[in-house]
Amino acid sequence: MSYRQFAIFLKNELLPVFADYRWKPLAFTCDGGRVAVEAETIGRAKDGREYQQQHHILFVVKRGKIVSVRDYLDTLYSARFFATSIPPKDRLTNSEAELQNDKSAHGNGNGSDTGHDGETAKMKL
Repeated sequence: MSYRQFAIFLKNELLPVFADYRWKPLAFTCDGGRVAVEAETIGRAKDGREYQQQHHILFVVKRGKIVSVRDYLDTLYSARFFATSIPPKDRLTNSEAELQNDKSAHGNGNGSDTGHDGETAKMKL
């Protein structure tokens, strides 16, 4: 997904679930226009459940700007955690609307060379 899609997903879908959420980078590897980050997220959902996840995040950078983000993590753990935390459907359409507005203002809005559209910015379980 593009950096813009990633930011919209975080703002509209992920962060509202948590009372506390921290992202801690552990290691970085840079090679040309690619930056790999090993990271850990630790959080507490608004309902009190604890969340801890290990990530490998790949950022692709072109001309000094992030153009795509890929986040590799334990999807089964996340699916189980978010199964009781997923915002209602109308919350997901807020992200879709924001992405559509972005596309209208800036061309196709995907900002990446992967050809993905806004559909990749929402979590479906």
